[in-house]
Amino acid sequence: MASFDTSRTTPVLTLIATILSVATLYFARSILVPLALAVLIAFILSPVVTWLEKIHIGRVVAVGVVSVLFVSSTAALAWVVTHQLLDVADKIPDYKENIKDKLSVVRSMRDGRISKATGTVSELGSEISAAATPAQPANSAAHQRSRPMPVVVQTQSDPFSMLTSMLGPLLGPVGTGGVVVVFAIFMLINRESLRNRLLRLAGQGHLSSTTRALDDATKRVSRYLLLQSLVNVSYGCLVGLGLHFIGVPNPVLWGVLAGLFRYIPYLGPLVGGILPLLLALGAFDDWKRPLLVLAVFVVLELSTANFVEPMLYGSQTGITSLAILIAAIFWTVVWGPVGLLLSTPLTVCLVAFGKHTPKLEFLTVLFGDETVLPQDAKIYQRLLASDPEEAREIAEAHVKESSIEDLYESVLIPMLILAKHDRDRRHIDENQLAYLYQNTRELVEELGDEFASVTADSAGQPEPRKKPDLAAGRPAAYEALVVPAQDEGDEIVGMMLAQFASKAGHRMKVLAADRISELEKSSANRSPFVVCISALPPCSLSRTRSLFEKLKQSHGGANILVGLWNFTGPAPKAAERIGARNGDKVVTTLSETMKEIGASRDRYSEAAETYSDSPR
Repeated sequence: MASFDTSRTTPVLTLIATILSVATLYFARSILVPLALAVLIAFILSPVVTWLEKIHIGRVVAVGVVSVLFVSSTAALAWVVTHQLLDVADKIPDYKENIKDKLSVVRSMRDGRISKATGTVSELGSEISAAATPAQPANSAAHQRSRPMPVVVQTQSDPFSMLTSMLGPLLGPVGTGGVVVVFAIFMLINRESLRNRLLRLAGQGHLSSTTRALDDATKRVSRYLLLQSLVNVSYGCLVGLGLHFIGVPNPVLWGVLAGLFRYIPYLGPLVGGILPLLLALGAFDDWKRPLLVLAVFVVLELSTANFVEPMLYGSQTGITSLAILIAAIFWTVVWGPVGLLLSTPLTVCLVAFGKHTPKLEFLTVLFGDETVLPQDAKIYQRLLASDPEEAREIAEAHVKESSIEDLYESVLIPMLILAKHDRDRRHIDENQLAYLYQNTRELVEELGDEFASVTADSAGQPEPRKKPDLAAGRPAAYEALVVPAQDEGDEIVGMMLAQFASKAGHRMKVLAADRISELEKSSANRSPFVVCISALPPCSLSRTRSLFEKLKQSHGGANILVGLWNFTGPAPKAAERIGARNGDKVVTTLSETMKEIGASRDRYSEAAETYSDSPR
């Protein structure tokens, strides 16, 4: 019997589920749109209801008070806007002459050659249209005159029909608004019950992730809507004040509309600014005040979009600017203008659920503002793409934000480990690995120059005192030695450690990966007091143990540190397997290694002073 391959059907099922979901959103929009608007209003009013409950007001009373205030303020706002719009409509005929004068000025400023070219194109278009139109017969005019005239019978409508025709266009929006308010009231009263039902639908096995997703989405959307409302109200007030001082008619109307339109992404601020600008062009006979109106909107919009909003809630939504644009297009296609209004809150909820639900994680990856790739993967990818310049830019940006030490510990070492893993899995070849090592070495050398310059600028620090050698009674050529365990990657980490040591005042030598045979030579020439084995995972503990034993034979008087960089297992167990004893230790980070080097130096210094003070 043939087995059923679920791995191949999963993408197909996911695609089918996505298509069905979009189709449901589109065809059920008459039900889902009021429901989504009610959820939006519930998010806005929920903090106020919660505050009233905290001061010991019952939930039903609190919801009733908040709902009455919301409906009353909305009705008052609608009345003010309607009254102002009617007033503007009455004044439009008075602006006819100003509009004609400005149009004539614009027409006179046009280039004559462009006008001639436009006229020629228009004439050619007329001739082509005339040539393409079939010729009518000669008796067509007479035939048209001989046709009987249609008779239109007018019936007298009753008052009820006239009232219905007048109020019909208003009944739909008012009815939808009433349904939305009723939905919102029930959601506010029964919000715990609705939450528990959602948790029940998700299943008891997903209570933890669903709870986190609901809490995350609720906090993000509520805080975003609250701050956005404060920003838009302030924006509308400033617009109204600015237009009032300029002298634009009905500044209250334009301030209210500017604040309301800002809830709509991208198009809202544009529409909110164009309307009063067009009115100013007709209301004033000069160009100064229309330009002032334009300046007011440009300054306020740039300041709000680039400074105020990022500072207040730039990180509250959790989605990128591109995601907001894509969401605006998608929800507008599915739900129309209301979808454009709801696009940002809906996308915030989806991204929040994707963050805590594995099957929806792709939404967070596509639209979330969290870093998709860690810094080490970014540099690794750019080096694989033969783009060392961008890799260097990423590294330099990380150094500016933190430090060179953090770059080495949390970025470059994990990047080298990732490269060795890919080499062992045959995802990259030796040539690619050599190219990556070469560029990483150059980057470390450049950063080493910065290390040296920082150390040189530290004025007033005395030169570290040279310690006498215990064995020979004279200074050693270097105090510490780094031995790579396997290849050039281990050597590069040794270079990083040497830069740390230089900054701390230690003399350290890094042995090249292809010159392990020099171990015996360095033993004959004044052994250092500490030797560090540099081993990047994945490394063989048996190979590291063999190198450790070899170093114990050639540098028996030195403490040996085994650097298993970013090793995640228990260090004591690894030290036991390697055979470390007495002062020998297994270290996993550069900072830990430097502490052990400092401790070894102190012990060496005390022993050297004792040796020099003892009678011979």
